[in-house]
Amino acid sequence: KCAIENNIEIVPIPGACALINALIASGFPTKEFCFIGFLSTIKKEKREKLTELKNETKTIILFEHLYVNVFFNKKSLLKRLIY
Repeated sequence: KCAIENNIEIVPIPGACALINALIASGFPTKEFCFIGFLSTIKKEKREKLTELKNETKTIILFEHLYVNVFFNKKSLLKRLIY
């Protein structure tokens, strides 16, 4: 996080798990995280899952369709995916 705040480029080393490398490079807390996988494309199911996660204090990692890893704080995640 300090490196990101000081405009120091971070280049993750490719490995067996791109998800972990992306998490490390993101600057989000890495001590504990919650991996969700793909959210449903059905808005009601997506909303139910995000409602279930709204009090999660760990970094939330999920896959968004079109195969993009998405890292958000809860406020921006809910804004982007529900509304």
